[in-house]
Amino acid sequence: MEQATIYTYSVVYSASEQFRDKTPYVTAILESGNGERFPAFLEGYEEGRVIRVGQPVWLCGTNEKGEAVYSLIGGQ
Repeated sequence: MEQATIYTYSVVYSASEQFRDKTPYVTAILESGNGERFPAFLEGYEEGRVIRVGQPVWLCGTNEKGEAVYSLIGGQ
């Protein structure tokens, strides 16, 4: 399973109507093993969950737009 690390992130609590049922959720800039940085949505966030820069995340699939989605929960 492809792994990356969190370079920076934001927890979104207020969103447009289209994403309101998903709040809170996390968007992040991730860094791959070769140093490439890219934006991604992170699955598995729950209120109060600790997130930190440098934390590993795992590719778990793509969304309806074909964009990579990563998981905060290892190997999920």
